[in-house]
Parts: sequence; C-alpha cells; structure tokens
Amino acid sequence: MVKYILLLLMLVMLSATHVHSKDVPFTQEDRDRLIRVEEGLKATNQRIDGFDKSVNQRIDGFDKSVNQRIDGFERSVNQRIDELKISNQQQFDKLYTLILWGFGILFGGMGMLISFVMWDRRTALAPAIDKIKAVEEREELLERVLKEMARKDANTAEALRHAGLIS
Repeated sequence: MVKYILLLLMLVMLSATHVHSKDVPFTQEDRDRLIRVEEGLKATNQRIDGFDKSVNQRIDGFDKSVNQRIDGFERSVNQRIDELKISNQQQFDKLYTLILWGFGILFGGMGMLISFVMWDRRTALAPAIDKIKAVEEREELLERVLKEMARKDANTAEALRHAGLIS
C-alpha cells in the first residue's frame, strides 16, 4: 500500500510540473528588444561613468581649492603668530630695560642719599668736634695752671684735692 501511495504521489508531482512548465516562444522581436535594452544599458552605464568622472574631477578640484585656502590660512596664521611673538619679545625687552633703569635710578638715588647723609653729619658735627677739642685743650691748660698754683698756694692745693683733681 505504501508503494501505491508513493507512486500516486510521484505521478501527481510530475503532472504538476508538466502543467506549470509551458514553453515560452522567443521570437526575433524579443531578441531585437533585448539587444536594444542591452545597448540602452551600455549607454546608461557610459553616461553614469562620464558623470562619475566629472563629479570626481569637480571633487578633486574642490579639494585642491580647499587645501590651497587652508594652506594660505595656515601660513597667514603662522605669520601672525610669529609677528605676535616678535612683538611680545620686543615689549618684554623694553619692559626689562625700563625695570633695569628704574632699579638703577632707585639704587643710585639711595647711594646719593646715604652719601649726602654721611656728608651732612660730618659737616654738622665738625664744628662741635672742633669746639670740644678747643674746650679740652683749654681744660688741660687750666688744670696745668691750677696744679702749678697749688704747688705755690696751700689753699688752692686743698681745694683741688677736695675736687679730686690732684691726690
């Protein structure tokens, strides 16, 4: 029984494939139409290739233009940076020179002030020192005269002993 069912099933399948498979007639007109479609596809492919080449050329031109503009901008920016560096260095040098001059003037002024103070003290004290020397010389002279007088006069000697000028 299984054999009959299998045989029946195979016959049904073969007949179904035979029913669906019809021969399609392929005429000269179909061939001509197929050739025209192929030629159209070739023409379309050529147009696409031409368009692709022109687009690539335009993109390459645009790339070159953009790269040139970027390079020019980069050169100008680098030049401006270099100019700013030079300008800043010059300003720094000027400021450094100004600071050195300022310190030079400040320390020079301080030296002059110290010199003036020393000169002023010396000149202000010189008359007082001279007077003190004169007074000391006069004191020594008076002391010698009093001692000389004390040798000759007992009252003067007693007064000088009492003052502690002679022993």
